[in-house]
Amino acid sequence: MRNLFLVLSFFLLNALYGQNIVYLEYFLDSDPGAGNANSIAITPAPTIEVNYNVDISGLGDGFHTLFIRARDEFGNWTFIHQNHFYKDRIPVDALPDIVYLEYYIDADPGEGKATNVPITKGSVVEKSFTANLTGLSSGMHILFVRVKDETGNWSIIHQKPFSKESINMDLPDITGIEYFFTKDDFVSDTTVVTSFTPNDSIDVTFIADLSALSVDATYNMHVYVIDEKGVKSLAYTHEVTVLLTGIDELTLFPQKYELSQNFPNPFNPVTQIKFSIPKTSRVTLTVYNALGQKMVDILDKEFKPGFYDVKWNSSGFASGVYFYRLRSKDFVSTKKMILLR
Repeated sequence: MRNLFLVLSFFLLNALYGQNIVYLEYFLDSDPGAGNANSIAITPAPTIEVNYNVDISGLGDGFHTLFIRARDEFGNWTFIHQNHFYKDRIPVDALPDIVYLEYYIDADPGEGKATNVPITKGSVVEKSFTANLTGLSSGMHILFVRVKDETGNWSIIHQKPFSKESINMDLPDITGIEYFFTKDDFVSDTTVVTSFTPNDSIDVTFIADLSALSVDATYNMHVYVIDEKGVKSLAYTHEVTVLLTGIDELTLFPQKYELSQNFPNPFNPVTQIKFSIPKTSRVTLTVYNALGQKMVDILDKEFKPGFYDVKWNSSGFASGVYFYRLRSKDFVSTKKMILLR
């Protein structure tokens, strides 16, 4: 049982012989003497309007009297205004536990006949779940959610509109790779790489042409892929520094940790994840589901500075949204990917 206490609000309008009222006070039941009661902040004026909440938490249940009086700028007190009131305790029953949660999409099958979502019962329930959209057509739909408490009463229905879209998984083959470097106002010529077998997913290692770049300078390297329809897509951008490591030999080293978006995305069942490491570090690459639950460690080992890529085969995993996280001692980055069967 809980008790709700009444807090009394009052309105006072008073004028005292045309003089400014400079002080206002109130007391409950017994008079402590003029000037010794509870003061109320006011702006001096001949007429005072007050709307004030009086704390009655220390009073017992039953009838009481609120007294109000004011003093003018010459020290004269008004007569005492009074207001009778009654304080009572209102019992409030504890909230019943929520014991059942269900959802449906578009059409209501009836209470208790929708899709059940397992929960731990309680007066307050916080739950994340993935709704099954199998069989729904593309376009706008409405998700409805309701709960039932331990007394058998159903809640109001909560609803959320959403749109379902079908993503074409017939990806065109990648037929070319092109890259170029930028630094401030400098833009290098674009180089095209075609020395690989076209496919909708490729794993290519190539040596970049650095002849137009300055030694000991930092550039941004931009890499695009070109599909069989001639459409170009940005694969990744890396900040790199050109260093002289031997006679007539230039090497690229990344200047910062970076995790790129997986490709392709959406994917089925294999996708490629690229990342860069600026210094020797122990690195983990982990996949989580939409609820934040760890699914698998793709990598967990030490890497030297450089650019890396890894393929993840999602065979055995259900369609849905997943997150992959790259973590080292000095860096954490997370990105979203979509698996579509």
